[in-house]
Formats: sequence, C-alpha cells, structure tokens
Amino acid sequence: MTFAPQAGSPPRVLVTHGLEVPEGWVRSLADSLRPETVEVVPVRSPDRAIERLSRLRPRVIVFDEPSLTDVGWSLLRQMHQIDASAACLMVVSRAEPALLNRALQLFAYSVFEVPVDVELMGQMVGRLLQRAKYKSQ
Repeated sequence: MTFAPQAGSPPRVLVTHGLEVPEGWVRSLADSLRPETVEVVPVRSPDRAIERLSRLRPRVIVFDEPSLTDVGWSLLRQMHQIDASAACLMVVSRAEPALLNRALQLFAYSVFEVPVDVELMGQMVGRLLQRAKYKSQ
C-alpha cells in the first residue's frame, strides 16, 4: 500500500507491518507528511522486505510491533548495515526496558507506544527528512 500524493514520487518513508497492524495511524501519518510519499512494506517474506528496503533507500523506516520478532530485529540490523543514515523508528504495544535497550543497541532512533501519537511522530519524521535533505546537499 502506498500513500503517494504525486504519481511517481519515490517513497522516503516506509512502514513495515505484519498481518494485524491497524492501518488508521499509518494513514494519519501519511496525511500529516504530505506531500511526502509513504509506502507500507509487508514483512511476510524477510528476504523480499530487505530487498525492497535496500532498493528504495528510504530516509525513515517505521517498524511496527508485529514485525518485531526475530525477523523484525534482523531487518532492523540489516537495514542499519545497508544504510546507517536511515532513521529507524519502532511502534510497540509496551515499551519495556529490555525492548528499549535492544532497540538502542540496534540503532533505533525512537520508540513509540500504541496508541501512536501521530502528531508527534509526524513532527519527528518531518525533522528527520529535513535533516536527511541537508546532509545530502
């Protein structure tokens, strides 16, 4: 699923998801980031997901909790190895200390608890995109 206000614009924000992610917050995030393109990448096949993430080279990746299995942690680790400049955010149902510690060890930029504060996440993603823009100039 892609939220693209302009046809052909490459996604700079990707959201991974398993099978049961509530789409409401993703749609709200996409709406708050217009005119940015936000793409949702299923994590049913880890190999295809990492291939797609590495091909698209997004500036911000949001990993949702259903993808935070061993597969999700592996995707986070691999994405950092492919492009350490991509900021990775995580959405979890409970931000427990062990999870936060592991997220920091794997270079996650920030962790959001459900229900997602879409306004705060949108502001953070917007700043991360601006930072990426200035770094690339």
